[in-house]
Amino acid sequence: MISGGIHYVLFIILLFFITVIVSYILLKILFAHTFPIYMLSAAAIICIISLVVWSIHFPHMADSFTRFLFSSIVAVLSAFCLAASAFIISRLLKENKQCHKCLFFEYPDVILLLDINGLLISGNPEVRKMLGYKPSEYIGKHFTQFIAPDQIEKAKKKFERTLKGESCEYDLQVKHKNEKIIDMHFKTIPIIHGNRLKGIYVIGQNMTELNRYRKELENLYHKHTLILNSIAEGVCGIDKYGNIVFWNPAAERMTGYKAEEAIGKASHDIIHHTKKDGTPYSIDECPIDLAIQDGKTYHISEDIFWKKDGTHFPVSYTVTPVLENGAVVDAVLTFTDITELKKTEEFIRTSEKLSVAGQLAAGIAHEIRNPLTAIKGFIQLLQFELDEKKPYLHIIESEIQRIELILGELLVLAKPQATKFTKSDIGVLLQHVTTLLETQGILHNIQIITKIDPSLPLIECDENGLKQVFINFLKNAMEAMKSGGHIFIEAQKKDEYSVLIRFIDEGCGIPKEQLEKIGKPFFTTKEKGTGLGIMISKKIIEDHGGTMSIMSEENKGTTVEVTLPIRVSASSVLHNSLLSG
Repeated sequence: MISGGIHYVLFIILLFFITVIVSYILLKILFAHTFPIYMLSAAAIICIISLVVWSIHFPHMADSFTRFLFSSIVAVLSAFCLAASAFIISRLLKENKQCHKCLFFEYPDVILLLDINGLLISGNPEVRKMLGYKPSEYIGKHFTQFIAPDQIEKAKKKFERTLKGESCEYDLQVKHKNEKIIDMHFKTIPIIHGNRLKGIYVIGQNMTELNRYRKELENLYHKHTLILNSIAEGVCGIDKYGNIVFWNPAAERMTGYKAEEAIGKASHDIIHHTKKDGTPYSIDECPIDLAIQDGKTYHISEDIFWKKDGTHFPVSYTVTPVLENGAVVDAVLTFTDITELKKTEEFIRTSEKLSVAGQLAAGIAHEIRNPLTAIKGFIQLLQFELDEKKPYLHIIESEIQRIELILGELLVLAKPQATKFTKSDIGVLLQHVTTLLETQGILHNIQIITKIDPSLPLIECDENGLKQVFINFLKNAMEAMKSGGHIFIEAQKKDEYSVLIRFIDEGCGIPKEQLEKIGKPFFTTKEKGTGLGIMISKKIIEDHGGTMSIMSEENKGTTVEVTLPIRVSASSVLHNSLLSG
């Protein structure tokens, strides 16, 4: 019986070790990364379960000795399991505490623990490094004692929200121990256990340096914006998709599009969609799009851009791609309105024509005047011999005088006559001209109506020159009114430095396409005109330091506006003196 029991015990011990070894090997394969004590504990538990199962399946072998032996083994193994479990729990708690300690004390930002009343319980070393306070100087005190006075209400509201279980992020200014104010960004996290709020974690990051860099960037951006907004050229930023991302005030002024209207829209669609002749401008031909596609800079000396009101204006522009690591990310378009430049170029061409016309006129005038002088002399001699033909001779002499007058006008182009500026009453001057041509107007069923401000000041002018100008304007108005009508002459003080004179007729008007050419050498709308009358009139007005403009509408009439300075500038007088002398 004893021999059978020994065999049974040896069998159980052998089975135990086999089970432990097999369990250990299997657990090591499955959980190779785990600490060995865990595997041993798990193996022991498996053994106990195996013994229990074995005893259930072999009850006939369970005599009193075996039960005692079995109970002893189970007790030993249970104690072993309990000890192992206690060791594991202790080890896990220690590791968890170590991790928490590392996180709390090594974290680079301020960490504070608050109770539900707002009192500071603990803080990490960064509190002293960043704010200068020792633990004894802040633990047990209310958090508001360390907040800038004007920020306390904001801090309280965020604290109350966190007490309701809500995490918050916000910026606050806090007081350093040396009374210096520090900009910080805070995040508050509620600590909740079993649906109860136990406290609040506060994590704070010093934003002073970051805010300084941000302010520097904002200042730099502001300066760059001021520069872009101050330059006279239009500046347009375009992304790689062709959409406008920046639009400076000069671009607004030139195109009529406000920045908010242009930004986000395709540049091609709003300013470069159509050619001057009205045909669509393909985006594949557009230099702006090409610069984005191929990464090259394009300069176009003359093109047109379109305004918001549907009109266009001449421009010179440059489009430059913005490259990053060799790839186009944006483009910058700079453009200039060249309307004034084109006017200057046209003025230079007109001046060259005037110079040529003046030289030609001088030559013709001198060549014709010599024989005319001889003819005039002989006609005067014939008047004494041909009494009965005197009427014819008077006609011939009158026509010769007319030719001399035309020649005198031609000579003005080559060499302006000496002018003498005196103070004159412009109202009286206009009345004289009106009286001179009033009879001619009546013959053509034309009534001249004057509206002259009696308080007009005396102006410095050359009376003969201005008479020539006013007579020319009135004659042109009469010739345009084939069916009669009214001519209005208005004169008034424009401002403290100048007077404004208008000649308004009810004639046939001038076509829009011809209006820009009026005043150019040899251009005229009359059948037998030369174009010299308006050109000479314009020159006389400019010699006075004044300006002339013509507005006309077909079948409604024409208005000529003349602005003359009350005092002629010294530069105008000097200029005229040099030309005449």
